[in-house]
Amino acid sequence: LAAGNHEYKIANADYSIEYLNSGQTTQVGQSITLMRSTTGGANNRLSIPAAGCHRFELVAGADITRPALTVSQLGLGAEPEVFAWARELEGFEPVVAVLNNADEPIDLSTLAGGGIPVGGLLDDGAALGELTGRDHDLSVTAGRLSGTIPARGVLAVVANE
Repeated sequence: LAAGNHEYKIANADYSIEYLNSGQTTQVGQSITLMRSTTGGANNRLSIPAAGCHRFELVAGADITRPALTVSQLGLGAEPEVFAWARELEGFEPVVAVLNNADEPIDLSTLAGGGIPVGGLLDDGAALGELTGRDHDLSVTAGRLSGTIPARGVLAVVANE
């Protein structure tokens, strides 16, 4: 994300249930308790002090109507043509998806830090399977995902068991 003020929404697929931060601005590195709403509301606000890769971690805990959200910065630097996200659900393998918005393939090792940080999601040296069956050369070394993402393409990988 670029430095500055942003908005986001956390909701189910049809937005009939939303999780709001009561008008507070979410700050990087600080946990905030969200409130469940079935009547909708304004977008949540987020302040990003420095451009970089960020992790959004939503933890339901014992009271699923009041989940905690923490946004943390994983690395500095803006890579405007690459967007990566992860899905973690209890009982399922983490999925990491990487989108290349550029007109040319991109080698992830050329990004700031030498790749996309995936420590804790995918283990170093793990065999990675691409969910749509596409061939790929992605690998994890030192907690960073590297390899080539095709032009205007996306790859979604999980660790094969």
